[in-house]
Amino acid sequence: MKSLLSFFIIFLSFDAFALGRIDFSYGFYSINSTAGESSTTTTDAKTSASVSGPYLFNLAYLVPVTDKVQLNLGYSVLLADISGTDKGFGVNVGFNYFFTSSAKNENFKNDSIYVERFELWKPYAGLGFYQRDFQSIKNSFAGFGVNGGVERYYTKDMSLKAELRYLSLSGTNSTIATEINAMLGIIFVI
Repeated sequence: MKSLLSFFIIFLSFDAFALGRIDFSYGFYSINSTAGESSTTTTDAKTSASVSGPYLFNLAYLVPVTDKVQLNLGYSVLLADISGTDKGFGVNVGFNYFFTSSAKNENFKNDSIYVERFELWKPYAGLGFYQRDFQSIKNSFAGFGVNGGVERYYTKDMSLKAELRYLSLSGTNSTIATEINAMLGIIFVI
């Protein structure tokens, strides 16, 4: 965990990444998990569990890589209840592709004028790698996921966001999990 924090501090300290944006999101999650075959029985017994809740918190740093592609570096925390008696947490790394708009705002300038163009609606889809650690079961999951969403321009320095994510994760002992997220957020230009 310390090495990941050190990486983000070094990564974000470069001037080139001052063009990024910070995303604060909150939402709902649903996780379905299935454990593989039991080693103590001869049958193909599988154990499954589900958990969901309205306590998903996501923090991400968004950096445009090309005109249509944005790098998404984030961290999510999922709480079983508001007191945090049980929690899941992990890293999110992915790319978002903007279909009809640009991943960055357009700037036009010359000696006497400076103009920025903002698009009102910016729909996107993305792919990513996700890692989750769960406190109560002391297990880690990792895998890939897809997401889709839309950004809505609000002011020059702030946008609103809605996003859905579907993650397919695998853990130890043939354990698999699917995680579905629905989030609303605010994006700030830094």
